[in-house]
Amino acid sequence: MREYEVTVILKSNISEEDHDKLIERIAAWLVPDEDARASLLTAKHWGNRKLAYPIKKHTEGFYAFYEVQLENDAIPNIERNMQYNESVLRYMFIRKEEEAKEEVEQADEVSSEE
Repeated sequence: MREYEVTVILKSNISEEDHDKLIERIAAWLVPDEDARASLLTAKHWGNRKLAYPIKKHTEGFYAFYEVQLENDAIPNIERNMQYNESVLRYMFIRKEEEAKEEVEQADEVSSEE
């Protein structure tokens, strides 16, 4: 199982209630209840932000960030779900490297000691 960072940009012109439902749906895509091979490590919602350039004629988007542990074969199914959802403007999966995780953990230890 590998760790991934997943960033999702949603349309900002939908209601807050719809945002919440969609965020829950995305979390369910990432970690299905019956699948013990995946786990959600962190979920952060950055809120509405201005986009660097227009995406599908939208200049603002709602950003959501997830850290998950997944099997490689789960990613195509998740991507397919995101592609077919009209409210998802963009998404990106980044595989975390083992060395980077160790450096972050060391930095966290140093900052907590201070």
